[in-house]
Amino acid sequence: MNQEGFSAEERFSEEDEAALSLVTDRDIQNPIMWLESLTPFQLKSWLRRAIWAGLTLPLGVPPTALLVPYIDETLKEEALKRAEVERDPLVGLTTNLRVAIPALLAEWGSRDPGHCLDDLLVLCAKLRCAGATPSLMSIATERLVGRSDEVRLRQRCLSVLAGLDVTEQTVPVFNRFLDDFPYTAFCYRALYRNNLGYACSKLPVLLSVYGARRAYDQLRAVLHLFLFGHLNKTQREENFWKSLLLQSRPEVLREVLRGLQNVHITVLPPPESYAYQNHVEVTYLSPEELRPGRPTMMDKYLSPEELRLGRPTIIDNVNTERMKLPTQKVILDCGREYTERYGKALVTAA
Repeated sequence: MNQEGFSAEERFSEEDEAALSLVTDRDIQNPIMWLESLTPFQLKSWLRRAIWAGLTLPLGVPPTALLVPYIDETLKEEALKRAEVERDPLVGLTTNLRVAIPALLAEWGSRDPGHCLDDLLVLCAKLRCAGATPSLMSIATERLVGRSDEVRLRQRCLSVLAGLDVTEQTVPVFNRFLDDFPYTAFCYRALYRNNLGYACSKLPVLLSVYGARRAYDQLRAVLHLFLFGHLNKTQREENFWKSLLLQSRPEVLREVLRGLQNVHITVLPPPESYAYQNHVEVTYLSPEELRPGRPTMMDKYLSPEELRLGRPTIIDNVNTERMKLPTQKVILDCGREYTERYGKALVTAA
């Protein structure tokens, strides 16, 4: 195993072995204080023993408890006890853990147990170990290939990597797996959280991947999380839809609008009587209007009043005064196709 994260002089010595092996009753009564006494290198060694071999003394983990949740809960309880008398409780131990965990991730290899990586990923996410980014990238792209648990562990790894804040360094990793169905949702979310421009530029890939599998329920969940969980109404209209409609090439826009119709998101010019003729309407039509009684992801974003009205529909109005004629024609054609496809008129703001 390498010693990444530590100086070349540091090796596991007899003193380190003694520090980990000599556990007193006092240490068992107060394991957090014992952990605080360890150097980062010793703490890494203790964590490796705990995660790989289940040797957790002086921390007494009950047989029915999971290791990492128990460690996390113990740290939280100790922090609460000290909060009244210490300004930064456990800051030293937390700092050392943020050194030890990335080092263990660097050592985790393709032949190591998957549950060990699971535990390290949970700790990495909870402590936001930014130093683990290079190792997470390596694990996601190289060290999981060919394992029986490859998909599950890569999903976990990508999720943690996204939670550490996506940077230009990690964007290529998410682009690499964006068109691979098991990872598409993780990667699309990571990319648009980094830069909203990716929400537009990568939308055709998202629609293509889910459309090829006819996975429309999953696609609806991904889009609704983005449109209603990540954006507010102003951001949807000004930052997303306007960019998509004004910047997309007509041939790309046509395919995008057709793909969105599969989850009942439609874009149409408003009725002639509408006051704002330089706008288009984006209508999020719940499938309940087509298949009554079926609950959808949309419901969580609607007020009780809207649900009681029996028409769970949201409409955004997007200013399109700079829109080119070919784009207008694409929108009109796709709207007609949708109406013919479902045999009913679209809902309007009226």
